[in-house]
Amino acid sequence: MGCSVHINQHGNLTFRLYFNGIESWEGTGLKDTPRNREKVETKAKVVSAEIEAGSFDYLRWFPEGNKAHLFGAALAKDAKVGSYFQGWKETLKPPKVRPVTAKNYISQIRKHILPSLGTKLLSSLNYRDLESLQQNLQGAGLSAASINRAIHHAFRRLCRDARKDGYLKTNLFDRDFIKRLTEQRDEPEPYSEPERSRILEDFRKMCPHYFHFVYFQFWTGCRPSEACALRWRNIDLDFCTGRIQRSYVEGYEGPTKTRRPRTIVLHSNVVRIVKELRAAISRDQFNPDGAVFTSVNGQRISENNFQKRYWTTALARLNIRPRPFRNTRHTYISEMLKIGMNPEQVAQQVGTSYKMIKEHYQKYIPNPQDWHAVERLIGEDQRRQRRHLERQPVTFTVTHFGKRKSGSLRKMKKPRQFRGLRSGAGEEGRTPDLMLGKHTL
Repeated sequence: MGCSVHINQHGNLTFRLYFNGIESWEGTGLKDTPRNREKVETKAKVVSAEIEAGSFDYLRWFPEGNKAHLFGAALAKDAKVGSYFQGWKETLKPPKVRPVTAKNYISQIRKHILPSLGTKLLSSLNYRDLESLQQNLQGAGLSAASINRAIHHAFRRLCRDARKDGYLKTNLFDRDFIKRLTEQRDEPEPYSEPERSRILEDFRKMCPHYFHFVYFQFWTGCRPSEACALRWRNIDLDFCTGRIQRSYVEGYEGPTKTRRPRTIVLHSNVVRIVKELRAAISRDQFNPDGAVFTSVNGQRISENNFQKRYWTTALARLNIRPRPFRNTRHTYISEMLKIGMNPEQVAQQVGTSYKMIKEHYQKYIPNPQDWHAVERLIGEDQRRQRRHLERQPVTFTVTHFGKRKSGSLRKMKKPRQFRGLRSGAGEEGRTPDLMLGKHTL
């Protein structure tokens, strides 16, 4: 325990305090000069002596310090956690909070927080209450991710607003006292190339209205909420690009998850699919502000409804292991990396960070290339589909002495044979250049 002097990244002198299990950094605003250093080190010695003697008064030395909230005055008002929650949940409205986020906060607090802390006064809450709650939820079998969502997301938001409203004086989530649990993150579960082909073919036959939507997801890597919010004015077919600016989740349109618009590349197969969709709309009905992808009744697509009614049904019909619709995004990322795309380009395309790509998709990353590799992949996919169609058996019927017989015949494409260059009279004595010139004129 004690107080020491250091230099921060701006070149100013700063105090590092450690007392009663609390660590704090307090700036001085003074440059590192001999005179200033002597002055600051003298003060640090006095503070260290008080800490060792047990007489250190934080607010006397640092009344506006970084940990001042831990030593504040008594509150002027108080309320129980449960009663404050009833009024707080009504404030969770856009643009302050997205509807889906508000719904999750309310559900988490009702289910995991109120049964244990609902009758406690906000002013009486301390770090041990949170530690005890965290341990109880672990004992109940909740995963680290679920506990973090309940305590470190939802309840932390409630406590932060309670401090603003004057019901709390302490930052209960000070990292010196309680920290998030370490989460075991699952690896991405992309759909394989054969699964992707089967899913697309199934939607083309069984649910053609959503075929273009699913195809777009598999070949752009967008978040489903971003594709649901895409408008025709965001599509530039001449330059093969799309502008991702908004997201649409459970009836609410807002900014994207990263809150940063981006421009994505539309590969040649995606351009073809979007053109098909555009050609189906008459000039009178076309609206540049209209949604590119709509439900069967012409409204915006709800990702949850689509997942339950169409996606899950298609996977069951094809006997494919169930995975969320958003995993089409994992499919795109993994496929792009496998063919050698630059991870930074892929991160820009799908709207995430290079760090996330390296952390979760490292096993798919070979050597970096450029976007031309995507077109080679598209060409291979199309050739594979053509070979599949050519190998399908053709059923025919023949008549032999008045009896009908049926059989099957495979249409086999004859291999191309190399027959050599055409040769003319007297070419044996000519030079190769002259021979080449003759055949190329």
